[in-house]
Formats: sequence, structure tokens, C-alpha cells
Amino acid sequence: MTNKLPKLLAMATFSVAMVAVFTMLNTSSASAATINVSTNDTASAVDSDCTLREAIENINDQAATNTDCAAGDGNDDTIILPTGAITLVTNLPGILANMTIQGYGMGVSSVDGNLGAYTVFQGGAANLTIENTTIVGSRNNAIQFIGTGTLEVDSVEIDGTGSQPGNSFALGGLLTAAPVVIISNTYIHNISASGLDFSVYGMVLQAAQGLTSNISIRNTTIENITSTDTSVVGISLASGMIDGSFTPGFINLDIQNSTIANLNGGTAGAVGIATLPAVNGGSSEINIIAQNNTLSSLVGGNGGAFGGGHAVLLIGIAIGAQDTTISSFTSTNNILESSSSNCEINPDGASLLGAGTSGGTISNLYSSNGGNLSSDNTCASYFTQPTDQNNVAALAASLLPLANNGGLVPTIALKEGSPAIDSGITIAGLTTDARGQARPQGSAYDSGAYESPYTKPTLAASGQNSLVAIGVSATLCGAVLFVSRRKFAIL
Repeated sequence: MTNKLPKLLAMATFSVAMVAVFTMLNTSSASAATINVSTNDTASAVDSDCTLREAIENINDQAATNTDCAAGDGNDDTIILPTGAITLVTNLPGILANMTIQGYGMGVSSVDGNLGAYTVFQGGAANLTIENTTIVGSRNNAIQFIGTGTLEVDSVEIDGTGSQPGNSFALGGLLTAAPVVIISNTYIHNISASGLDFSVYGMVLQAAQGLTSNISIRNTTIENITSTDTSVVGISLASGMIDGSFTPGFINLDIQNSTIANLNGGTAGAVGIATLPAVNGGSSEINIIAQNNTLSSLVGGNGGAFGGGHAVLLIGIAIGAQDTTISSFTSTNNILESSSSNCEINPDGASLLGAGTSGGTISNLYSSNGGNLSSDNTCASYFTQPTDQNNVAALAASLLPLANNGGLVPTIALKEGSPAIDSGITIAGLTTDARGQARPQGSAYDSGAYESPYTKPTLAASGQNSLVAIGVSATLCGAVLFVSRRKFAIL
């Protein structure tokens, strides 16, 4: 036994070493593929021209189905879009395997739905990341993601110019129903349609079936969503309503440094952020934590699903007597400016679906941590912190038009003297604005998505600064008296 022990130890060491080598080789062979594609969209497996649709198919199959593209061979393969535009000639295949689709930047790389003729990115069964690109003129939605995967969208422009609805119900930029959705540095704009049954929207964020949807939106701008006669919504959060299932659903949305502006529903309503939980047989809940956002120029008539122009609208539909819905909006450092009401509640939205009236319990809750500004008095019952400002008549006039002020998305700058300057409270972890500029730049955080270089003028109340102020005042008074006496002497 003593003589055999060294041999056994040597064999064990050798076995461990072989396992390590095998593991390294196996890991190497499973490393994710990177596939570069061309601007061409005519698929041919033998033309030595790898197209976007061929690359998606290869990753879906984890094989070289199209021999002119590399095979998908990992758990998260990457497609590199070219500079220039890929104009689709048919719908792209659905996303069925984990992948990243990466361009060279908004306006540099683009995928074009050919004036709304074709769908672009659709998936949900697997994780999908889309970054550094523009999607223009899609059918239905530029991105539609419904399933159990994770969706990440970063530095993406969704240009709705030329987009077309696939049916008479709705048209928008992004539609999700997934357990995890992360959206950052994204610009959605120029979506317009009329004659639809429900809405034109920037985003619809639905509860994942049977799951809780946790959604994060950062440094994102939604603007110029319009219709002559159909309700317009910047961000709609829904459970059980859009798909008509009325199944229980739960959504948690954390939104920061984002702008929703220039929404116009024509004769119908326009809403910056709307909650639409609907349930028949259980409970549904939508909770929003909103920090340093700007919602402005939201205009709509009294028709459509929502009626009027609203910054935030909380709705619930609880069909059965035991059913419950909760919509909550916790607000910090937000700017709300609309044509009708900034904090609106529809206590029963059942009529929106022709479902009569709700028999259950509907709770719609606003609350404030401070630093909020509202252009009207509809938030006064909720925005009750010392740093909140309600019925600020000059709020709209203190905001500059949406423009490129630096950063990846356009923002609404604050004019010098705006009541939003230095009116916010400090938020732990939120140290920059939508452009990546540092907060604060004055004596306190500004309210809204844009941090201004200006400082709100203040009058010192005590100490040395008070003496300086008094001295300045005395000097000014002396100057006025001197001028007055001089004029009197001349006369």
C-alpha cells in the first residue's frame, strides 16, 4: 500500500490536470461568436455576403445554417452592424437565442423597416441586447419583446418616421412584456398615426405573464408622438389590458433623468405616463418611482381613451367584487407641465374596454419625496413637501424647447431664473443629469432631467453675508440719492 500511494497521487494529479485542460478547451470552443454583417438584406447562403437576417438565423440555430456567416457558437453571440443603413426587403426573423446586436452609434448604423413595410426586432424567448444604433420606419413596433428573456436597450434611436401600424389598434416604438427590461440613453420620436382604435405611443410596458416585471429607464427621451384623433401616450404601463387577458400582473418601474415632451392627441387625449392595470380574478399592481424627469407640452382634446392633456394618469380596472388594483406614483424632483391636469386619476377605467363598471377595489396613489414642480394645482393634495411647488404659472415659459444640449438624447434646458433651478432634493446615487453632467451645479439639485449651470439667487439672512448685502444695498441707495440730488441741482 505504501509503494502504491505515490502512483495513486500522481494519477489523481494527472486526472485533475486533464479535467482542467478539458474544461479550458470546452470553454474555448463555446466562446461567443462575433458576426459582422453588411448593409445588404438579400439573403443568399453562398454569396459570401453575410446579412443581418442570416446572422440572426445562424445564432438562433447555433450553427452555420447560412455558410457565408459565422456559426453561432456561444451563449451570447454578437452581431456587429455596419455603418450605413440596412433597408429591409422582408421581416427580420424572430430572436430565439441570446444575442447582442451592436452598431457604431445612433445615426451611424441603422436598420430601416422600409416605410413601415416590415417588422424589425421581435423576440422574448431569449435575452436580447440592442445598442448603438437607429431603427427607423418599422412595422408596428421597432422593438417587440414578449417572453421570459431579459431586454436591454442602450444608446438606441427609434425614429418613427414612416412607421405603419399592422392593424387598427395601436402604433408605437417599443412594446415589452418581460421580467427584466433595462432602457438607457434611448431616443424615441416622430411616431404619428390617426384613425386607430386605442393609442399611438412611445412605449408600452406590460407585465410578464405570471411574473413580476422590473423595469429601469434612464436618460431617455420620448417626444413628438402625435395623432389627429387617437389617444397619445408617452409610456403606458399595463397588466392584463393590452392583451385582453385580465390576468394578474405586477410592474415595478424606476425612471430617472428622462424627458417626455411634445405629445399631441389632436381631438383625443395625450398622457405622459399612464398606468392601466386590469384584472378579473385576483390583484394587479403597478408601482412607479420617478426621479428628476421632465414631462412637458402634453396636449390633447377631450375625446379618445384618456381625454385632455395629462402628465400622469392613474387608472384601474378590477372586474370582480374581490379583485383589486393598485397604481402608485412616487415623485421626486419632477417637472410636470400639461394642458389639462398633471396628476389625474380615473377611478374606474372599465369603460375604456367597454366592460361596464368595476366591482372590485381600485387604489390610485400619488406621493412625494419633495422637489416637484407642477404647472397647475391638481397635484397639490399629493405634492405637500416643503420643497414642492404647485400651480407654478410661469413654469412652461421657464423651459427652453427640446434640443441637443449635449449627451446622447435631446433635453429641455432651464432658462436662467427658472423656478426649477436649485429646487430639488439630493437623491443618493443620482449624481448626473440626462446628459451625464454633474449634479448639483448650484446650491441644490435642479428639478427635471436637465441640470442647469445657473444658480437660484438668494438673499442672505444672517451673519457676514447679511452685512455684505446690507452694504451693497446702502451703496445702491447712496448712488440713487446722489443721482437724485444731482438731477435736482441741475433742474
